[in-house]
Amino acid sequence: MPIYDINEPTEAKTINKHVASLMEKSDFYIILASHETTNVSGKKLPNNNVIIEYDRLVQSKTDEMIVLLEEDCVMPSMLQELIYVPFSKNCMDLAFIKIAVELKNLDLL
Repeated sequence: MPIYDINEPTEAKTINKHVASLMEKSDFYIILASHETTNVSGKKLPNNNVIIEYDRLVQSKTDEMIVLLEEDCVMPSMLQELIYVPFSKNCMDLAFIKIAVELKNLDLL
């Protein structure tokens, strides 16, 4: 399962093309949704790039993804049909266990 790292060579590809080529090689995706902004009603929301990442994965026709969702962070209502794994910056233990269980259920672990 490739991991995108900005410090690694891009194989002379633009970031978008490089990420797309890594997605083609991947069996499973994890999206990190930490709260980056707050809406007018005070709800904590993830950064907009989370929505872009989700859209890219949907376009790639995959449903093999988990969203790591920081406590108190709310995803847009259009993104409810996902596997969410809640986490706290103070303790990631339960999130790692849930990810392992989901990967096992998908025969990827």
